Amino acid sequence: MLIWWTADPTLVWFSISSSPNTQATGALLNITQIPFLVTVDTEADDAWRHPDRIRLDNLTVLPKFQALCSAYGVVPTYLLTYECCSASAGVTYIDACMKAGACEIGHHLHVWTTPPFEQPGNGGIDRAWLHAFQFELPNSLFQDKAETLKEAIKSTFGCQPRSHRAGRWGVDQRTISWLVQNEFLVDSSVVPGISWKRQTGSASSGPEYLLASSGPHRWCSADNQECLVEIPASALPLRPLCHLALRRLARQSAWLERLHKRLARPRMLRPDPSRDVRELEEMMITLVQRGLPVQLMLHSSELLSGTSPITRTEEQTTRIWKQLERVFSAAREMGLLPMGLSDAASWYDKQNLQAYSPVR
Repeated sequence: MLIWWTADPTLVWFSISSSPNTQATGALLNITQIPFLVTVDTEADDAWRHPDRIRLDNLTVLPKFQALCSAYGVVPTYLLTYECCSASAGVTYIDACMKAGACEIGHHLHVWTTPPFEQPGNGGIDRAWLHAFQFELPNSLFQDKAETLKEAIKSTFGCQPRSHRAGRWGVDQRTISWLVQNEFLVDSSVVPGISWKRQTGSASSGPEYLLASSGPHRWCSADNQECLVEIPASALPLRPLCHLALRRLARQSAWLERLHKRLARPRMLRPDPSRDVRELEEMMITLVQRGLPVQLMLHSSELLSGTSPITRTEEQTTRIWKQLERVFSAAREMGLLPMGLSDAASWYDKQNLQAYSPVR
């Protein structure tokens, strides 16, 4: 990434290029006050390939990850599942970082690993709701599980969580009402432009965010008395015009949805060994051009070899770590503002955000 400062210190010309002599993709950016967020879904090893067991080896590399964040002034938000609240590996370190103001701890509800269990399985799994979306649960069971996780975080870390992400992105209006009632400030479960309808939970298909707003907005409780801030995950289509043309049609049939996914489905800002890091840097530039927050999302299991679908080998894992350092470096060079999710929500809440509900 090449950078040329202009006469106006808030305007910078950025170029994605390996050297000054290569073809460059550039943009003139107004970098004044754009938050940079790093959210980590902190959960069990290979939660999808081995749902019948819980291992937490990946937590042992969180000190290394936090050290990388701190080196670049990044304030990550660790969104914790229930099993991670009681794990010795990583928890003590995260607690110390939180108390030092170097990270935030949030609420990430995997309903199949959070008590109470309807059908207890081996190793702390609720077999009745394996890989279910939280919107599928009966009201009382959802509230009990959400409350259990909240109280586990309070007991382990001595703090009230203020940020939330639904497991498998499955947020609904009931969740927002519960979050507001329990004094949460922010949710980050919406992935704009993406449909998870072809993903299945216990008995239902996944949520759809094809028409969801990309920008932060208020999302109010069902009675419209109070609101929190929704900060969507950062996602951009590779072919914007194709995406705009197909996203409404994609809701009408399965084959149009498949066509949208193949040709124009947005990609999230997240590390992946199969992607070129320059694509991530270009996404950051586009987000800033649009005045949107830059949110890098990852799973804790992607930080250790052999514990996630995209980091099966040491080579893949090394690529993830190199991408993280490149993205953190780019964020610092661009002058983005590192902050945790709840601080970003407080920052946006002072602005005149519109109220909007992406789902019912």
